[in-house]
Amino acid sequence: MGPTGALAALLLVAARERPEVSAATASPVVIHAPNVATDSMKASAAIREYLDASKERDSVVRRAREARQEAPAAYAEHLGRVQAAQNSTTTALDAASGLQARAAGAAQSELRALESEYQAKAQRLAAGRAGADFGAEARDLKLRLAGGPR
Repeated sequence: MGPTGALAALLLVAARERPEVSAATASPVVIHAPNVATDSMKASAAIREYLDASKERDSVVRRAREARQEAPAAYAEHLGRVQAAQNSTTTALDAASGLQARAAGAAQSELRALESEYQAKAQRLAAGRAGADFGAEARDLKLRLAGGPR
């Protein structure tokens, strides 16, 4: 019996043992979009808002420069708009900065937790025989069972 036949036999035995688990009754996996924003998602959205505010500020500054040349009487009003645009850009940057710091902190703490988890797994694997040369052991056992040199 080849590998495919062995797998089929194993699946048949599993289906007899647990009839509720079979390919016929398995429902497809449905992947849902996240319904809660993570710190990283919030930071990304805040950065996008900052970039949008920055583009708007740049547009207001460009219009103020144009007004200085073309309509000097309206220049003071444009400077007020530049100040308002700069304030909104600064506010957006402050929000993005805080959210990015929180997201980075969360990522670092998650990284530390995962590193310790994987170190523990590596120690458990090192304690076992995962790195043993099973091929050499099988050849030695075959020789011993055949009555060869020891």
